[in-house]
Amino acid sequence: MFLSKRELYFAYGSNMSSNRLIERISSAKVIGPASLDGFIWCCNKLAHDGTARANLMSDDAAVVLGVLFSMKVKQWRRLDQLETGYRRIEVEVEHKGELKKAYTYQSDLLTRQPPSEIYISFIVDGLLEHQMSSEYVSEIRREAGI
Repeated sequence: MFLSKRELYFAYGSNMSSNRLIERISSAKVIGPASLDGFIWCCNKLAHDGTARANLMSDDAAVVLGVLFSMKVKQWRRLDQLETGYRRIEVEVEHKGELKKAYTYQSDLLTRQPPSEIYISFIVDGLLEHQMSSEYVSEIRREAGI
């Protein structure tokens, strides 16, 4: 039996919502919560509608929480197309005490505009779905200005 090659994707924005990501990338499978050292979560990426989206900014003292998924390699092209204005980067995340190579997205297209309420609702849904701490959920809401 032939199995398609899979790679890991670290979601920290609206794609943390399993339903949202699986709607977009049918091969996505939840691995579980993970953390990324050396970055801070921001909501400052300029979206096509002029609102803000989640983004990563370098910060040696910070940690970003998110969700690790596996997906078929052949579906990266589709996700790259959906994540307009971002570039895919390789990172090392911690999941259940182990370091794992994964890919995520980062952008240099910045804005000071707020995110849309619907966009933030996907993020909060994903955080709650994967049982992130209430403190982290509050921190994300505060950073997003809600």
